[in-house]
Amino acid sequence: MNSNKQILFFDGDCGFCNFWVWFIIKRDKSGVFLFSSLQSEAANQLLSSNFLKETFDSIVLLKKNSCFVKSSAIIEILQQLPGLWKISWLLKFIPLPIRDIVYDVVAKNRHRIKVSKLCDIRLKNKFHNRFL
Repeated sequence: MNSNKQILFFDGDCGFCNFWVWFIIKRDKSGVFLFSSLQSEAANQLLSSNFLKETFDSIVLLKKNSCFVKSSAIIEILQQLPGLWKISWLLKFIPLPIRDIVYDVVAKNRHRIKVSKLCDIRLKNKFHNRFL
C-alpha cells in the first residue's frame, strides 16, 4: 500500500455507512482514501482481531502509523476533503467523550436510517480500485 494512502474501514452491511463512503469518494478527487468493509478479509488482515471486535460498530481510519475511530476518524477524514470541510478541525474543541456519545447514538440507530440505492457501493466500476 502507498504510504500516502489511508484506509477507511466501515460497516459494509449498512446503507447509511455506504452513503457516507460514496460521499467521501465523490469529494476525494486525489484518491487519498481506500475503503474496506469491516467484514472483509482485508479488515481481518489489517486490524487485529481484538481491535476489530471492539470497533465493529465504528468507523476506523488507518493513517500511516495512526489509527482513528469514531468521531476522531470522522474529523480526520473531513479535514482532508476540499472546501469548507477543512474547518471540521474546530470540532476537536468539543470534548472527545461528548463527540463519541453523539457518534454512538448515530451508530446505534444507523440501520434505521433509510438511504437510496447506495447499499452496494462496491459495484461502482469506476471506483473498484478504491476498495480492498
